[in-house]
Amino acid sequence: MVTLENKFFLVSALGPDEAQLYERNLSNWSLRDFQGPIDAESHRPLAVAISKIFTKLNITQAYAPSVASANASIIDSKDLTHGISLKGHKMLYRNTEVPADGIFLKQGSAFVMSSAGCPLIIATAGDEMIASHAGIHSLIDEAMYTNQKPRRHKSVVFSIIEALLRSVDNLKPEDIKMWVLFSIPASVFTYRFGNSQYGRRNRLFINAIKEDCPECVIEMQHDNCAQIDLETLIMMHATRKGVKDIYISDSLSKHPGLTHTRKGTDYKKRNLIVVRRK
Repeated sequence: MVTLENKFFLVSALGPDEAQLYERNLSNWSLRDFQGPIDAESHRPLAVAISKIFTKLNITQAYAPSVASANASIIDSKDLTHGISLKGHKMLYRNTEVPADGIFLKQGSAFVMSSAGCPLIIATAGDEMIASHAGIHSLIDEAMYTNQKPRRHKSVVFSIIEALLRSVDNLKPEDIKMWVLFSIPASVFTYRFGNSQYGRRNRLFINAIKEDCPECVIEMQHDNCAQIDLETLIMMHATRKGVKDIYISDSLSKHPGLTHTRKGTDYKKRNLIVVRRK
């Protein structure tokens, strides 16, 4: 378990190989099928392991938005109404009908997500805190390189900033503090242009990112591919809106026990990320 702590929050990250330390028959932290009350029984090993972690981290109430949609939305924790009862009077709230990347966190409550290289963003301002998933499609609207209808915010970073400005009276962007953690390393986050199935789409995607943030694209002409630096992309989006205090640390390159989608052959394996607000 990787643990980071300051006066605002405590963050813990567990790799898939640690799952069996908490429950013998568990080998993955994916929350995809862990969505409602009945899943505490149908996915009992996962429920037991999460309960043990909550006990260790002194958590009784946690929220896990459905982040797979990567829709750049921020919601209130009360929007997650499907409670999963865990051992020891602990509750994990979800709601697939209201997908979102991030939520507002109240003191003592926790944010939970399963991830495989998507960064975690935590932002504070005044009495408010937001914890959020920040995958590549949370940061870049697909409408930038497809015919899809544009969403309200092309980046979850912009959504976080707007949500805080709306919630805290007289707040200025420079008053916001932002932490970026557990990002997939740019050195392995590669998009190849010669791929017969995805090459053209990858090229359109990279061109859209270059137009938005050229600093975060590393082109490798000799390999006919490009790499994306998500940490730089998040930093540029935040500074573009006036945020000055941005703390970036703990890339997954520093934590080999944590997985990402470009690592090994089982791209479905997931880490468990837990943020408890103090």
